[in-house]
Amino acid sequence: MVDLNRSHLQRDSTGVVPEVDYFQRRIYKEGFAPDGAEVRRRLRRYYWPYHDRLKEALQDREVKVLFDCHSLSRIGPPGAPDRLQWRKDIVLGNNGDGNGEREDSRGTITCAPETLLMMKEVLEESGFSVSINHPYAGGFITTHYGEELFSKGKMAVQIEINQSLYMDHTNPGLRMDMVSDVSRRLGQALREIARRL
Repeated sequence: MVDLNRSHLQRDSTGVVPEVDYFQRRIYKEGFAPDGAEVRRRLRRYYWPYHDRLKEALQDREVKVLFDCHSLSRIGPPGAPDRLQWRKDIVLGNNGDGNGEREDSRGTITCAPETLLMMKEVLEESGFSVSINHPYAGGFITTHYGEELFSKGKMAVQIEINQSLYMDHTNPGLRMDMVSDVSRRLGQALREIARRL
C-alpha cells in the first residue's frame, strides 16, 4: 500500500506507506511491515510515476481545476478530527476555514472562497449536504499542487464523498442503484459548476 495523498517524506505510521488505518488497526501482520528498501521500491513503482503524471497534466494550459477526490466514512473514525461525528454528503476543501477564507494556521488557500461557495450551492441544489473544510481542508495533493495553481489563476479543490451515498453500511459493498443515482447527480452538478466557471 502507498498513500499518494501524503508527502514522500512522511514516514510515520500513517505516512506515505501507512502501517495503521484511521481506526488504528494494523495493516500488516506482526513482522511484515515494509522495511526501508520496500518503502523506496513502492515509491519508485507507484508514488513517483503517479505524481510525475499529475505534474505533467497540470502543465497543460487547458487544465484549470484539479479536483482531488476521496471517500470518507459516514461517521468520523477514532483517528479523525471529527471523531464519532456524523458527516455531510460532500466535503469541499481549499485549505481554508469554514467559509473557504484563508486561515493563518493553514497557509495559502487553493481556490477562491466565492468559487468554493458557488460549488457548495450547486451541490446543495443537487440534493447533497455539504461542508467546507470540515473535517478535512485538503490533503497533500490539494495543498502541494494547489498553491502554485492558485498563483496562476487556476485552482485545486479536495472533494470528499461520503461512502453512505453509495454503500450500505449493514452489508459492506457497493450498491449499484445508489452508485447510479449519485453518479448522475454529481455529474449534473459538476457540469453546472463548469458552466458557471
